[in-house]
Amino acid sequence: MKNYLLTFSVLLSLFLLTVDNSLAQKAEIKGQIIENISNHAIPFATVILEGTTIGAVSDIDGNFAIKDVTPGTYNVSVSFIGYKKKIIYEYEATTANPKFLEIRMETDEENLETVEITASQFNKKEESPVSLQTLNQTEIQRNPGGNRDISRVIQTLPGVATTASFRNVAFILME
Repeated sequence: MKNYLLTFSVLLSLFLLTVDNSLAQKAEIKGQIIENISNHAIPFATVILEGTTIGAVSDIDGNFAIKDVTPGTYNVSVSFIGYKKKIIYEYEATTANPKFLEIRMETDEENLETVEITASQFNKKEESPVSLQTLNQTEIQRNPGGNRDISRVIQTLPGVATTASFRNVAFILME
């Protein structure tokens, strides 16, 4: 009977520990990242809980949410290119009443560097003029309705107009 009670008490305690861990509630950290002077939202800033691998990135409106955080005290680190890194020390993540963090970031002019763009040498490629068309003997013979007559073949090309047939033949290129 003693073995039965001992086994039962061990199993009961293991069950209660398992249930306790599975029912543990997680905290959520929400907030918005704003530029200090203009009050514009800063999109795509990185928010990390220091000492953990948990973090988030702010959306287009500067809002962020870090879910499934074990309740406790954390240092919240926010960074974005062109702004000074901001750390909120000892933020208490609770399941009871989460605070909405409004994080104001200052611009960091010292870290911004100028960008110099230099173009490579432009090598102009020789192109054939638009009005130049080369025809060989086979193309003249195969042209439908040309009857091996160069003047009729040229009249079929785009942008070529001629005068009446009873006058001297003159070709005018239209642009």
